[in-house]
Amino acid sequence: MAGSSGRASLQAPVRITDGSWAASLAHGTPADRKAAEAWRAGLGDPPTLRVDPVTLRTCRDDEDSGTQLTGCVKTYVPDIRTGSPPSRWRAVLLVTKANGTLLLDFLAFGKGHPGSDLPPGQRHAHQRPSVYQLAHDALQRLS
Repeated sequence: MAGSSGRASLQAPVRITDGSWAASLAHGTPADRKAAEAWRAGLGDPPTLRVDPVTLRTCRDDEDSGTQLTGCVKTYVPDIRTGSPPSRWRAVLLVTKANGTLLLDFLAFGKGHPGSDLPPGQRHAHQRPSVYQLAHDALQRLS
């Protein structure tokens, strides 16, 4: 299927558990929760991610933070205020298969680098877990 840019778009069902969704929302600000709810509503029913494959990125393990996200992808969520990417919000999903079909398990929604928009002296005091830390924790719960 071609998107408005003429590129092929990826469509894959997204499985969202109440636990992963609640964990993502619990750490967010009101703006984070609003962005998350808008993203989820945009998936439709049943939830299906429709993206240009170019916008999906493989998640890397990060030795500094200790996150291990092997088998995961992230998608950048458009800014809800302007509708234009890039955005501070991301969704992290685990790539799986069910009955031979690609399936994306939702792990986390949140800011990629929380506090990066604050002055350097205030970043640590207001630091919330990144979407990568939330996704790492969700993967640990699945193990």
